[in-house]
Amino acid sequence: MKRVADLASAIVGLALICCATGQARGDFVLSSPSVSGFAETSGQSANSGGYFNSYQPVGSPSVSESYNNSFGSNGTSGSSLSNSLTLGARSFTDSVSGSSHASAASDGTGTNPYTYSNGYVQWRTQITIDRPSVGTVSWNPTSLTFGSFNAPNSGSQDSGGLTQLSGNGVTIYVEGYNSESISSNSPTYLFTGMRSYNSVSSGTANSVSIALSPGTYNLYSEVFSAAFISGSAGYVDPNTAGNGSITINALSTPEPSSLFLFCVGAVGIIGALSRSGRKRATANSY
Repeated sequence: MKRVADLASAIVGLALICCATGQARGDFVLSSPSVSGFAETSGQSANSGGYFNSYQPVGSPSVSESYNNSFGSNGTSGSSLSNSLTLGARSFTDSVSGSSHASAASDGTGTNPYTYSNGYVQWRTQITIDRPSVGTVSWNPTSLTFGSFNAPNSGSQDSGGLTQLSGNGVTIYVEGYNSESISSNSPTYLFTGMRSYNSVSSGTANSVSIALSPGTYNLYSEVFSAAFISGSAGYVDPNTAGNGSITINALSTPEPSSLFLFCVGAVGIIGALSRSGRKRATANSY
């Protein structure tokens, strides 16, 4: 009977270990993603000093708008953003790619002539994770250059793309960004390159990672562009393109309940083996 009891104890212990190693938490949960943005051109031109505006809200992951008038002022803008999602029980990947451009031109006539053109598309969602994980965002510009310009009076051009993850007291983002202010056809301010942030400090990395505790996080990506020309006749033409990703991967750490089941099962097996060993030793002593 004791041998049967020892065998039963070992079987129960093995079953508990199997339950511990096979026990799973709930899956990662992603809310419904949304896309928003707009394309717009506006300005003031012509001898009458008339104002024009052309605006288009985003109806899909891409949007474009243009305006041209008979006085030589015109603007165009357009942006597109693609997000490909892969969601697993313990992992998530958003592969991002996008581009944005804007142009503004003016003939310099009329009262306070200017043309402004800008646009962006942004994607956002939330994800809830149930275990400690690592989150990573990246952005790699494939085109991060200023367009041509002619700004005898003043003008500016901006464009860029970014990915971001935030929530539960942490924020990480990576951005490829162009910004240029122009006066008398010479840049008065210029920045082009990478900007990154990891909840503690800023940098210039293409990729940033951070530890995530269980909870809900906001995921965000965007491409944008803006062009402005004022005063004398001229034009500016910024553009950008790039790709990146937002990823979350769970760490392989057992739950406390799993550890408890594992330990109880191990103690059961060790106890059964110990009793069996003592019995053999006793039998051999006779």
